[in-house]
Amino acid sequence: MLVATSELEMERLRALWERTAANGIEREWLNAMELREREPNITGLGGIFVPSSGIVSYRNVTAAMAKIFQARGGEIIYNAEVSGLSEHKNGVVIRTRQGGEYEASTLISCSGLMADRLVKMLGLEPGFIICPFRGEYFRLAPEHNQIVNHLIYPIPGPGNAVFGRASHPNDRWQRDRRAKRGAGF
Repeated sequence: MLVATSELEMERLRALWERTAANGIEREWLNAMELREREPNITGLGGIFVPSSGIVSYRNVTAAMAKIFQARGGEIIYNAEVSGLSEHKNGVVIRTRQGGEYEASTLISCSGLMADRLVKMLGLEPGFIICPFRGEYFRLAPEHNQIVNHLIYPIPGPGNAVFGRASHPNDRWQRDRRAKRGAGF
């Protein structure tokens, strides 16, 4: 659920409403009273409820996909940093920093934060730039888990695709696990 707490955020919420419609996302507009009915402990001017929103374990999802991929004859190479890619008429050659060289008719890249760099290795312009953001979810103790009924997100600021008032790029997120807590924590 996206919740707007100011008139400026309501304008952004309306723009998100239009974008979600264009993307075919099932959603429901909530005025302040409807928001209060669904989330008595949240104060806001309005919101968008997205029934399909949720959290999944990407570790489990990826493991299941890997199992299917391998069952169909795919090979997964772990702990191999890609240092170069080149296309040829039968597929692609992958070179690794560890000295390996692999040929594949089809390459499925699960490069995550490095996806834009791998596209550039092929001599292509990715059309996007990966900008890492750190996000955290907290599991409330059982005696407090009735505070909210849904996942609640604030409205993103201009040019910011990530939800949250403290959302900002962080290129050290893998090295520094000591997150600074914002005013809400």
